[in-house]
Amino acid sequence: MSEPLKRPGRVPESYTPKEVPAIIGMAKKIGNKIMRRNPAMAMEPEIITKRFQLVGYEVPVDLKDEDWGAAFDALPARLQEALRGAANVTQPVRPTGFWTGDPDVDYSDPANHSKRMYFFGAEVQSFDGIPAGLVVKDFPESQFAVWSEEVHGTAPKWAWLERSEYEFNSDAIPGDFEINRSFEAINVPPWDILVPIRKK
Repeated sequence: MSEPLKRPGRVPESYTPKEVPAIIGMAKKIGNKIMRRNPAMAMEPEIITKRFQLVGYEVPVDLKDEDWGAAFDALPARLQEALRGAANVTQPVRPTGFWTGDPDVDYSDPANHSKRMYFFGAEVQSFDGIPAGLVVKDFPESQFAVWSEEVHGTAPKWAWLERSEYEFNSDAIPGDFEINRSFEAINVPPWDILVPIRKK
C-alpha cells in the first residue's frame, strides 16, 4: 500500500496502491493460495490510519432476490458519469464499495436478515461542489487492517481479528471496504479489503 499511512507533519491525500516488485507480487500470489487452503496461515495485514470522505450512490439490496446483483450493476457507470469534471475527486480514482444494514428495516424479524444497503462511491478531498443526488459519507480517522485479495472472500479478516490484539471498530465505520484499482478494473483482481480496527 502507499501513502495512506499517517506520518508526522504529512497527511496523505489519497489511498493509492504502490508499485510492487515482481518478487513481492509472486509471494502474494503464493500467500493467497495458502490462504484459500488455510486462512490461519495467511500473511498478516498492513495496518494503516486513514480518514475517508466518500461520495456515491446507495441502494437497498435483498439477498433473497435471485437477481439481487442487478441493484448495483449499473452503479460504476452511473458514478463515473456523475463525477466527470468534478475537481475535488481524489486521484487516482479508486471505486469503493461496502455493505451496511438498512436503517429502515426491523432486524428483530428474521425475515429481514437478508436486507442490506450497498454503497458504491469514490474518495473526495472535500464535499464542496458535489453533484446533486450523490450520497455523502464522512468517516472519522480510523485504523484499518488491509489485505490484497485475488479472490473474493479470501481475506482472513475474522480469523485474524480473533487472534490479534485488535477488534472490529464498528463505532467508527459501519463495515469493511472493498477498494478497486480503477473504474476499468471493477472486480478485476487484485483489490484491497480494509477492515476498521481498534485495540481490544
